[in-house]
Amino acid sequence: IVSNKPTPTPPPIVTSPPSTPNLPTTFFPSFTPTSEPSRSPFSGSFPTLAPIMNVPPPTELASCVWVEEKMPEVMMYPLQCNSKIDTQSCKAFTQRFPDVKNSDAVVIPCGECIIMDHPEDTLLLSGLDIQGKLVFPDGYKLTLETPYIFVQGELRMTSSKIVNGIPDVKFILTGTTDVNFVSAGDLSETCKDGCKVGKKPIIVSGGRLVINGLKPTTPTWVTLHDIIDRDSLVVTDSIMNMWKKGAEVLITSHTLNYYDSQVRTISAIHPHNEQGFVVLELDSDIKRPSTFVDNPNYAVEVALLSRNIVFEGAHDNFNDRHGAHLMVFLTGTPQFLQGVEFRNFGQQGNIARYPIHFHVCQDSCGSIVSKNLIRESNQRCVVIHGTHNVKVEDNIAYDTSGHCFMTEDGNEKGNHFRRNLGAKTKKVIDLIPDNGSNGRETDNEPSTFWATSAENSWEGNVAAGSEGSGFWFELRLRVRGPSKRFAPSDMNPMRGKLISFRDNVAHSNGDHGIRTYPSGWVPDEQAILFNSRSYRNYQAGVFIHNSRDISVQGGVFADNRRSIDLDRAEKAEVQNVEIIGHSEEYKRIVQEEKFGDTNGKRCPPHVKLVGIDMHTFTRKDYTAPWKDFGAQISNVNLSGFVDTGCETGKGAFALNFEEQVESKLFDYLVTMQNIQVENKANWFNFCSAEEAGVTDMFVIDSDSSLKPSKVAFEGTSSLIGRTKEMSAFIDNSKCTDVDEHCYRYCTDTCLRRVTYLVDPADTEKYKLQVCHLNDCIEVDGKYYYEDDTSYQYSPTNNLKNTISLKSRYFAVTLPKREGYSAVFLDENKNPTWPSYVETKYEKIQCAGALMEDSINIQDSVLPSECDNLIKNGDAQDSNEHHKFWLHRSDGIQLKRGEGIGGSNAFSDVTLTTGSRVTFVQYLDTRCLDLEVGSLYEVKAWAKLQDGDGDIHRCDIDTENCPELRITTRYPSGDDVIQSSFLLGEAVRYEELSDGYFLIHGEVTITPDMASASAVQLNIKRNRRDFHMYIDDVSMRRVDQKCDDELIKNGDFETRDSRYWDRLDAKSLDIITPGASGSDDHALKSYGGGAEKNVRF
Repeated sequence: IVSNKPTPTPPPIVTSPPSTPNLPTTFFPSFTPTSEPSRSPFSGSFPTLAPIMNVPPPTELASCVWVEEKMPEVMMYPLQCNSKIDTQSCKAFTQRFPDVKNSDAVVIPCGECIIMDHPEDTLLLSGLDIQGKLVFPDGYKLTLETPYIFVQGELRMTSSKIVNGIPDVKFILTGTTDVNFVSAGDLSETCKDGCKVGKKPIIVSGGRLVINGLKPTTPTWVTLHDIIDRDSLVVTDSIMNMWKKGAEVLITSHTLNYYDSQVRTISAIHPHNEQGFVVLELDSDIKRPSTFVDNPNYAVEVALLSRNIVFEGAHDNFNDRHGAHLMVFLTGTPQFLQGVEFRNFGQQGNIARYPIHFHVCQDSCGSIVSKNLIRESNQRCVVIHGTHNVKVEDNIAYDTSGHCFMTEDGNEKGNHFRRNLGAKTKKVIDLIPDNGSNGRETDNEPSTFWATSAENSWEGNVAAGSEGSGFWFELRLRVRGPSKRFAPSDMNPMRGKLISFRDNVAHSNGDHGIRTYPSGWVPDEQAILFNSRSYRNYQAGVFIHNSRDISVQGGVFADNRRSIDLDRAEKAEVQNVEIIGHSEEYKRIVQEEKFGDTNGKRCPPHVKLVGIDMHTFTRKDYTAPWKDFGAQISNVNLSGFVDTGCETGKGAFALNFEEQVESKLFDYLVTMQNIQVENKANWFNFCSAEEAGVTDMFVIDSDSSLKPSKVAFEGTSSLIGRTKEMSAFIDNSKCTDVDEHCYRYCTDTCLRRVTYLVDPADTEKYKLQVCHLNDCIEVDGKYYYEDDTSYQYSPTNNLKNTISLKSRYFAVTLPKREGYSAVFLDENKNPTWPSYVETKYEKIQCAGALMEDSINIQDSVLPSECDNLIKNGDAQDSNEHHKFWLHRSDGIQLKRGEGIGGSNAFSDVTLTTGSRVTFVQYLDTRCLDLEVGSLYEVKAWAKLQDGDGDIHRCDIDTENCPELRITTRYPSGDDVIQSSFLLGEAVRYEELSDGYFLIHGEVTITPDMASASAVQLNIKRNRRDFHMYIDDVSMRRVDQKCDDELIKNGDFETRDSRYWDRLDAKSLDIITPGASGSDDHALKSYGGGAEKNVRF
């Protein structure tokens, strides 16, 4: 080869980049851990709190998870003509393409290896299609401009020089029109006729990238150890002979603001007088950040912002937010992409146009994306989309838009995000539109690390300044986008099992440090967020929302408005953490830089400063009323809640019950142990929730670590709300009033919550009276997710507050005693029964708790009360509302004068809701228990009416007509088992009665029905696009005698076919005349066989 460029040496393929010693061993000096994080789910007995634990070594992630390959016919595969390419010698580019000129399109032929040796500094092409192998030797220098790069073979590049800010190789992607990619593959038909791949694309289709632009041991970021004056940084000497004068560096934000990062150029590097460290001299001064010497918990990061190999999108588009993009397209071939800078990549608002994008590659085991720099990205950073087992390690992303390091569709598994750093993550202006399969995108609320699937690992990453959040688990119920074709149909990302989340850092974010939102996360196995540092975020350090079984173990949370926010987070754990309201380091920064107030305190007047913030209710909804769990909180140090400046606003509290309530029912059960609060001041605030109307709060303090200063008791104590109902049955001599925080502290007191769920229909004025000897209390019922108005008189909330699956809740909190009695009282103080009562003794939180069945509830009933189990079946009990009736799916309303004979009736609300619209009434469970073996006849008259007001005559033989069903509910542990069976169908009739027809059935009360906790009669519409009216509904006991006629309605004088059904007859009709003449009626069958035509 005659060339002025060196002979190339192909780079080695590095399969496991070395780790970088950037993180301190532990971030919380108060604890010295010794064991792996432990999953400790709640049990039915007194919980054993986990011991303090040590930080274990990072999880080894060498192996790949197994995933089943789907739809192989659409995937892209290596070209068969390259099968022997690694055994062939390589030709020089100038030898193979001696006549290449600027503006030519170059195709590297399949089966050939070409070494780039273009003699000029620049090469302008109209396209580059690498079907064989193209090698850029180590040290080779070239700037290449092209509108596209296709890699169907292999692109191999190396640059191992010390990084000095001057790249060896630079690719500039140009063009403003969409490019058409035509596949040369012979094993797939995909793109054989061309695929539009957008403008400025790099497409890897069946091929492979083997690019190494840094020395393998080059650290991409380090922790700032110290600062000298304002222009010299002290960092670890691991950067010596790796970073060099001329390279740019990023100093991440040390404030609350995501945009307070600083970029400078290295002017010199020399050893520091402290062994193991060097000094980076900068080209200009910086604002003094937090250093490891100041406090290791808040030391900022210093990242390398230069690379030796650069891919850049040209600024030649009318839309400045459209740059280049790289896509590994339907390709499972392992990729190795290390030490490359991507600048002005991503096309904002265009789906699938990102800087580094693995697009539905399925299993990509062996792929490594490492030590790259994504800078000035217009849309996202590293996108793992429908792809599994990719290692994303030691990458830097700075000044990017939209979510950054992310999974996309929700089916991604086994991907490992380790030691990546992102800073200045900004909102997009142009949001990717919903194309029907992706759903609403959220890049206008950007997160530096965004997870749609939890079945991956995040270890040692840093989210150092996002306009939104640092880490965001935005999990959905179903897989979205093109991955739906490849994922199991029953896959639910919200239930995904976390591989690992440990040693991650989130600071300077405009929203939350770490969050699960909005749907939450309910993993099948407890998810542990281990040893996190989350500080100086505008909102919460950790925001666990609408989630279940999430454990926060170890770590430091400081200088956030709320350090840990448990918002509808059931079965939550917080263990072994350090929480600081306002740190001394933060106060110093505020004073020096003069933001906040001049006294160095940051407390907006409308926001509290809180250590652990808890809602008074769980994520439970009315479809799962038994899943009541709260939180276990243990081994927590809280400080920095005194002298914060917040005292003149909403206040500063180590622990707080939130004022935002969805129900005035308290069901967030909290157990605490070994809680240390600095100066025992401002430690637990009940006042906000009390002001919001929640008065039955309580907390179990297992070791009395929260006791007031003058209390000497050791053992189980309770913090309780300040109401008579909470104090009635306890020994009040053991209680101390803490009025400034709106609770009482009662030593040697173990309490247990008992909850009664009852029929919500017309029970809003009921009370539950509970007595022990001569002491009695009365408690009101609470409606879950209630509004200020009661359930049936609120037109605006009528739909929500009459859903049949809801219940009204009556709850009492009691100490262990024998001989409690309870009775429900109506508004006149008379004993009553609310159709059904489901009793739940909540989880035991402490030793010596109230035992099961300690309360005897009055439930007597007279046989005469069980003659007709339906109340207000004729809609005449009220001219105002649908008394005793509920609904499913649509709503229910009273219709005056529109029943049979001009009486009242009930109707649904919406014409087009669907076929599942159902009217519901709960049956009296006392009667079901009393009447086992009794026969009941059920009747309901129904009318179907279209949108024009015309009556529809439903043909039961050819249409789905309204029906009667019985639904039963049985609590089983923490779940509810529901079952349903058909009770009766519409009958054939001679003519309608004011437009109404009969739905009829009979049922014998069985022991299973009697043992159910709740039983409903359902009248189901079964039709779309029709309103349903009902009237004269009854469920009457039938007194049977042996000398009665065994055949009912044998003369059909009811003018309908009740008690009769067809077998193989095609249809039945009621006709006249019958056997006795013109006034007689008969049943006529059409079609079918001669032997089994009809039945009684």
